[in-house]
Amino acid sequence: MLIDTHCHLTFKDFDGKVSEIIERAEKVGVLQLVSVGVNLEDSLKNLKLAERFEGVFATFGVHPSDASTWEDGFLDVFLEKIREGWDKREKNVVAIGEIGLDYYHMRAPKEKQIEVFRKQLQFAKKVQLPVVVHSRDAFEDVFAILEEEAMESVVFHCFAEGRKEAEKVWANEWHTSFTGTVTFEKNEDLHEVAMLCPDELYFLETDSPFLTPQKYRGQRNEPAYVIEVAKVMAELRGQSLEQVEWQSTKNAQSFFGLPRVE
Repeated sequence: MLIDTHCHLTFKDFDGKVSEIIERAEKVGVLQLVSVGVNLEDSLKNLKLAERFEGVFATFGVHPSDASTWEDGFLDVFLEKIREGWDKREKNVVAIGEIGLDYYHMRAPKEKQIEVFRKQLQFAKKVQLPVVVHSRDAFEDVFAILEEEAMESVVFHCFAEGRKEAEKVWANEWHTSFTGTVTFEKNEDLHEVAMLCPDELYFLETDSPFLTPQKYRGQRNEPAYVIEVAKVMAELRGQSLEQVEWQSTKNAQSFFGLPRVE
């Protein structure tokens, strides 16, 4: 069994296709999907998907590129919907995210990104949920803020830094998550990180519809392709595919509080 710990099932690339996307994932053993919110409207759409599909779970968050849309009232909405999510058969809201800083696109002023990031970290502690962090060209600021806010349960989604940064993350017992970028032959720095990552501190993800693995480059990415990430991780780490599947699933279920699937 595998888990795609970060996908965007609400994005227009998947319009009208979510059922078949989930079905294809299930056929290759990807039985749980975490569909990640990037703003208030998107987060609410993800919750609806989580209510509709048994193996889908939602996150709530405002992406740094959407930070200019932030209103403090969002936290009240998040809290209300998270409480509703807990009332379902299984907990449907499993994290706060995707949150963080993005100094590459700079679609919101740096000061606003930092303000919104901090508020959501503080909220995550209040509701006792882990955080899914986006960091692009902003690692030092992201890392410093996470430490200042004394965050405990953190995953760096789509980790793209080098060994030095990864070791700082792992020293805090935070997680690094690997996408299709680890399958790119020339991505040697990330290959080293994948090899060295402690067994208990990594997840697998697609970030679909983006970052398609090498085998399917040129096509839209989807959760079923997380198996390609697992295959390369096994090769890099000198482990069997079964071992990587078991370990990454165990890690993700523990971090997100996902139910075990028999």
